[in-house]
Amino acid sequence: MALTDEQMQDLQKEAKVNSATLREGDPLHVEGKDYKVVASTGSGSVTQGISVAPVDKNGNADYSQTAVVVAGTQPPGDKNGNGLLPELGSFFNAVGARGHMTSQYGDVEALYETTEKNLKGKNNAGITNMSGFSQSGPAVAKVAAEHKVGKITNFMDWGSEAALMDDAGAPREANDITKEEKKWINKHAHVYSDSGKDVTEYDGGDGEIAYGKVKTFEGKDHDTQAPRIKGNGLDVDWYVKHHKFCSGMTKEQVKEVSKYKAAHDSKKSKKDADDYVKEYQKKYGDYAKKKTSKIKNKGKIKAKPTSATSLHLKHKFGQKLDFKDLLRHYQGAQGSKRILLRKALLFAGLSAAIEDVGDLTKKVQQLMDQSKEDIKETVEETRAKAFDFAQELDAAEVESLLAEIDFNRIWSEGIESENIAQAKNFAAKVEALGQKVLSAGDAIEEADQGAAEKVVVFNEAVISDFN
Repeated sequence: MALTDEQMQDLQKEAKVNSATLREGDPLHVEGKDYKVVASTGSGSVTQGISVAPVDKNGNADYSQTAVVVAGTQPPGDKNGNGLLPELGSFFNAVGARGHMTSQYGDVEALYETTEKNLKGKNNAGITNMSGFSQSGPAVAKVAAEHKVGKITNFMDWGSEAALMDDAGAPREANDITKEEKKWINKHAHVYSDSGKDVTEYDGGDGEIAYGKVKTFEGKDHDTQAPRIKGNGLDVDWYVKHHKFCSGMTKEQVKEVSKYKAAHDSKKSKKDADDYVKEYQKKYGDYAKKKTSKIKNKGKIKAKPTSATSLHLKHKFGQKLDFKDLLRHYQGAQGSKRILLRKALLFAGLSAAIEDVGDLTKKVQQLMDQSKEDIKETVEETRAKAFDFAQELDAAEVESLLAEIDFNRIWSEGIESENIAQAKNFAAKVEALGQKVLSAGDAIEEADQGAAEKVVVFNEAVISDFN
C-alpha cells in the first residue's frame, strides 16, 4: 500500500509550516487523518521537510507506508521560513538549479537516510512515498529513483530539464539524474504542473517537466494546493464542471469545455471552439479513453427481429398488438367482435412474451461481455500494483506469487458459454411454445367461423374501434 497523491498534497502544507518544530514521535493531524512524525529537517535548515507514517483507528503507526515530504524554496522574508541565512541559501540554490541539480539534493538524501535509520526495528517498516515541490522536485525524484521508492508525487518541479544528465562521462553536476534513474521516475512519478508555468517559466527550461507522468491543470499558480486532486489524479469532473482544462479529459469533455470557452471568452481571445481544442492537445496531452458503459456498447446494438413468429403476427394484423389494450376491448366486446378478439388476444400475449425473451438473451450476452472486461481490467491493475509494491523481489518471484491472479484462472470460458447457451435454449423453448399457440389459435379461429362473419385479417372498422 502507499499514500495517495491527494494525501501527499495535504502533507505538503505541513512540510512547509511545521518542519522546524516537529520531532520524531510527534503526532500530526492533517485533513482528518492522523500521522506520526518519523523524522524532520529541523530548524535552521536550508531545506524544509518531514517524514511521517499514517496512524490507524487503534492509534498505531503504520510504518509500512512511511512518506518523505520536502517543501520548495524558502525565499528571503518567507513567513514560514527558517530565518534569513537559510532563506538566502535556499534562494541561491534555486538560482544555481537553473543549470544543474539543486544543491539541496544532499539535504533530501540526508532526510531519507535519517528516516530509514529511525524506522529500524519497526514492524514491516518501509518508505513507500516521496514528494517534492518546486526546487526540491528534481532532488526528490532522484533520491526516490536511487532507493527505488515506488510512488513519487511532485508539484511544479523547478529546473527539471537542467537536472538531467546528458553525458554520463562529463556531467554538469555529479548529482544530476542519470538515464537509468529517469526511467524509474518516468514509471513511478506523477508531476502536477500549472499550465501558466507561474514562477517555473524562469527555471531555464520554460517550466517544462522533463520526466514522469505530467498532469497539467489550467491556471497560473505556483502552489502545491492549486491543483484539484482526487485520489491519484486530477479531479477531471470538477474541472469540466468549472469549464477548465486539465490532463486526462476525454475528447467529448474537451469539446464541451471548448464550446463554453468559445461562447464566453470569444470577445477577449477571439478564439473559436476548434482553437481551444488545439490548445488542449498542445498543453495538456492526449485525450483520455472514454470509460465503457456498464452495458457494453449500450445504445449501439441494432434491433433485430425477435423471431419469425413475431414478424408473422405483425404482418398478419398490420400493427403491433398491445395485450392490455386488446384485453380491455375483449372484456367489453360482444358477438362477432368478441370472437375476433379471442385469437388477437392470444397472439398479442405471445408476441410480448417472445420479444421479452429476445431482450433477455441479449442482456445476458451484454452483461457477460461487460463482466469479462471488468474482471480483466481488475486483474491487470492488481498485477501492475503488485509489481510496484514488491520492490525488493525480482520479477520472477513476483510472477510466482501472482500465478493465481490470472484472468484465465478466474474467468471460465466454459461457464460463460454454458450460461449463454442456457439463455438461448430458454428462448428456443418459448419460440416452440409460440408455434404451438399459433396452431391452437388457428383451431380457435376455425371453431368460431360458424358464429362470426368471414374474417381473414382485422378490417378497418375493428382497428378503428381499438383506437
